[in-house]
Amino acid sequence: ERGLGGVVEMQFIPRMAIASMEITSGLNFTGPLTLKAGWRWFSVEMMDKTNFYNEDFRETQNGPLYDITVGGFYPNDSLAAVELLEKMSLYYYPVRAMDYEGRRRLVGNLSETLKLTKRHYSSTTPDTRVGFMLEFTGSFLRPCQIDAH
Repeated sequence: ERGLGGVVEMQFIPRMAIASMEITSGLNFTGPLTLKAGWRWFSVEMMDKTNFYNEDFRETQNGPLYDITVGGFYPNDSLAAVELLEKMSLYYYPVRAMDYEGRRRLVGNLSETLKLTKRHYSSTTPDTRVGFMLEFTGSFLRPCQIDAH
């Protein structure tokens, strides 16, 4: 059976906002994941059908690695958005990406995280969409987990 590709929604949280997180042996994350007081997952409202999730396996001298990239087009170039993106580049994040079938991929944990590594802006003609192409990337010892929550 072939499922639908693509990512519907992306959420992120700075690693420093996580109070505790269970590290499971399998790929099914059942928790718990507890946030520090006053924190919540942030949803990124990307332009429809621009979100993506890529996971590439590679063998290294030290064993397998999974290079994971999550991102999309953020249609906002206001001063507040630019200032927020500047602050975001300073932190490391676990990210939850929900696909079109409702599965949430939980990428990262307390020791392995994603970093905002790409913030591309281009405005060349009057009909150019305005905003930023964003990418969060990281390398992990195993593939993402499927979040049962």
